[in-house]
Parts: sequence; structure tokens; C-alpha cells
Amino acid sequence: MWIRVALSKDAIHLGELGVAMSWISEGQSEDYYFDETVAEALEADGFLMAMWTKCHALFDWGDCDFFLPDRCKIM
Repeated sequence: MWIRVALSKDAIHLGELGVAMSWISEGQSEDYYFDETVAEALEADGFLMAMWTKCHALFDWGDCDFFLPDRCKIM
């Protein structure tokens, strides 16, 4: 499991739909990797469900999604 975090809102570029075709400028992000033990703990304590619910994510393990900055602020 990994999460890529944009270092600024200006690093994020959106496609025509505003979400589906998003990307981050090269060198403008940091990646955080979690092993299976940490990922299972995040799921067991409810963090992932809360994140998926509060950020309106429509994905599950192995899928990709993009959270708009205003959604990330609530986390």
C-alpha cells in the first residue's frame, strides 16, 4: 500500500472532468509506503473506512483514486 502526496496544490493538474485524469508534476510529491502489517492495522482500526467515507472515495484495495485538496484537509 502506498500514498502519493502532492507538496502543493499548484503541483496538481486536473483533466476535463476535474478528478479522473489528475496527475502531479514530477518532483512535486512524496510517496509513503506501508507494509502488509501496517495496512492491516489501518483497516482494522477503521482508519481506511473513515478515509474512504470522508473523502468520498470509490475504491478498494489495489485501486487508485485522487482526493481533492479540500477533501484531504478533513483528514
